[in-house]
Amino acid sequence: MNATTAVAALSVLNTAGLELGPTAIRSGLRDVCWPGRLEVLSREPLLVVDSAHNGDSAQKLMSALTSLCGRRRLTVVVGASADHVTRIC
Repeated sequence: MNATTAVAALSVLNTAGLELGPTAIRSGLRDVCWPGRLEVLSREPLLVVDSAHNGDSAQKLMSALTSLCGRRRLTVVVGASADHVTRIC
């Protein structure tokens, strides 16, 4: 969704005179890195970190983990301040 929003914003900027061609956009999407977003720190054992910061992103994280790991047993460590705790599972 973030990538779709970025490409849509670039489309609007193109109409305002900032022209980025399809090659530059593809390159940007290919090379983008968001540390802390489903970032694999270790493969054996598998250790993934994510900075899901609200209920919606936490639900998307769980969906992604289910998609990646199937029914494999997971240990999830969550850290949140009291004013940000919501039901995420």
